[in-house]
Amino acid sequence: MSISLGFYTGLAKAETILVPNGDFEQISGTNNIVTKTNANCITGWVFSGTINNYGALYKDSANSLPEQGNFVAFINTDSPGDNPTQLTSAESLATIAANTTYTLTVSIGNPTGTSDTSWANPANLTIGLLADDVEIGTPTAIPIGTIPENSDGTHSQFQDFTFSFTTGDSFEVDSLIGQSLKIQITSVYAQGRQSHFDNIFLEAVAIPEPSTWALLLGGIGLLTMTIVWQRRQVN
Repeated sequence: MSISLGFYTGLAKAETILVPNGDFEQISGTNNIVTKTNANCITGWVFSGTINNYGALYKDSANSLPEQGNFVAFINTDSPGDNPTQLTSAESLATIAANTTYTLTVSIGNPTGTSDTSWANPANLTIGLLADDVEIGTPTAIPIGTIPENSDGTHSQFQDFTFSFTTGDSFEVDSLIGQSLKIQITSVYAQGRQSHFDNIFLEAVAIPEPSTWALLLGGIGLLTMTIVWQRRQVN
């Protein structure tokens, strides 16, 4: 029985897809704060939209606690006209495969060390994936207040949020198969609030086809019959 269960575990093994600069430690420029004017200020990522205040913040300037390293990415919604702004992976991360579940994980935080709660809570955000630069499914929404503020004027550390999407078994039933895969984070204006991002991961898990399940179940059945027969011989 252990042989079959081991085979099953192998079928569901997750594969990590490389996300270039997913921790935002590679930036252009030498300042501790890289912001406002350069849409390509973070290597491997592109800012787009109407907000003119975004980029990378050094941990001593960010008033937040990066999960690792020294930098976080941020988007600051300054005015009602800033609606919305995206942070998107610059290049394709993979080619979308059939029978696969893709899971995106993004760490999101808010500024710490300030009592100004008017901006120290992430804006309305969504995280999701793109196929040939078109949104896939329904992105995960993170509304204002999801990451709570602390009563002493400091603010919570980063929390992980996920988005998952599963493809069909062939191009005939799922036209996304074969398209390029990208990550996108969207911030929508919400009273000038600031959002911080760190540690982005992407995993893919292949879903066994029906024929594979049939082979697995057949193997388990054969193994069970063998065990029963051996026990009868002993008795």
